[in-house]
Amino acid sequence: MPWTDIDLRLKDEDLWACKAEGDLAYVRGTVPGLPGRLFAGSDVGQSETHWVVGMIDREENIWVVDYGTVLTIDDLKKECRQWRYARAAKPKQKMSPTAGLVDSGDFTSDVYKMCQTSGGFWWPAKGSAAQSGEWGKSRLDKYRGLVLYTYVDKVAKDELYDLRIHRKQGRRIYFPSDVTVDLIDGLRGQERIDKGMQARWKKVRNDHYGDALKLLMVMSWILSNRRIASSDENDQVLAREALPATSCSLPNDQKTLNAENE
Repeated sequence: MPWTDIDLRLKDEDLWACKAEGDLAYVRGTVPGLPGRLFAGSDVGQSETHWVVGMIDREENIWVVDYGTVLTIDDLKKECRQWRYARAAKPKQKMSPTAGLVDSGDFTSDVYKMCQTSGGFWWPAKGSAAQSGEWGKSRLDKYRGLVLYTYVDKVAKDELYDLRIHRKQGRRIYFPSDVTVDLIDGLRGQERIDKGMQARWKKVRNDHYGDALKLLMVMSWILSNRRIASSDENDQVLAREALPATSCSLPNDQKTLNAENE
């Protein structure tokens, strides 16, 4: 068996240490009392589809609010209409996610059709195998009004698993204080092999919650004023701009993050 150099192996203690504690503590199903907005990420699997709802605050930290599964891709349309969460400090005030990204790498046409009929809530996203860059977008000509968001998978995993979860450096990921083992299970087993330009992340089975959370983080990239869209391998990515105007479209800057939950 060939020898491989494991540069990073995510540990269970790295994951459990993401629980919000002390003054930051909040429970699943409630929104922390910070300025921000709710968004969603979803990953499609063979037998079920996983989703994660989280708040992105003005510092681009992500606070996981809820997570779960549905049976079919089309069930995401009904599920997202049921997401209403109370603010921790003001239980009578409810918040709902603004929009969501769903992975379109598998079951691509089914994902596109679901997004097209979701009333502007769900948008398809796909990772690339490039080594550098961040995110971009391209119009899907065969699906009127639909935009595909692309991102560099390695860069996204470097930020999620290494910087945010392992090192807890800069922008963070927070889990509810009562986070359950099923979410942790969906993030386990991540390993980065080799270093530099040869670095790559090992394929992990059943990491659907990890992929859904990764898309929630990509959403924070799209919202950020610090980042710009980069070209993908097909050179079809448009310049950075807001999502197509709909009642549930993404804002084009962080001003809306400050207004939603203050």
